[in-house]
Amino acid sequence: MGNPKQQWEVRRRRTQKQHNRYPERTSLYVSNIPVGIRKGDLWKTFKPLGKVVDVFIPDKKNKEGSFFRFIKFVGINDPQGFESSLS
Repeated sequence: MGNPKQQWEVRRRRTQKQHNRYPERTSLYVSNIPVGIRKGDLWKTFKPLGKVVDVFIPDKKNKEGSFFRFIKFVGINDPQGFESSLS
């Protein structure tokens, strides 16, 4: 599958809204996803970075025409540090 840091653009968005049993989550917007990448592939790729609680796969492309996904984590206390660890 390759190194996600080289293939994908990652953006962080922090949510404050209560949602299910995870009141505070950090969502990563991941774009430029290669065709054929499945939910399980992304889960395994991002699991070493923190506790993944959801991988959301929309059925559409972004403005640039690339597929995108949202990876949701819990337990990220320092979102800026988390984001810089991805670069």
